[in-house]
Amino acid sequence: MTDTIPNSFQEFLSSINDFEKLPTEAIIDLSQHVQPWRYYIGQKIIGQEKTR
Repeated sequence: MTDTIPNSFQEFLSSINDFEKLPTEAIIDLSQHVQPWRYYIGQKIIGQEKTR
């Protein structure tokens, strides 16, 4: 099962515009640095930093 996750990252990155133009070696290298994250429905993932 651990082999399917990196392969799916490679497939995912290869399907994104402009990433598909990268050499296979670059996509493989990038896919080794990708991590899945889970977010709850409605959870804020990007926001403005508060200034004091």
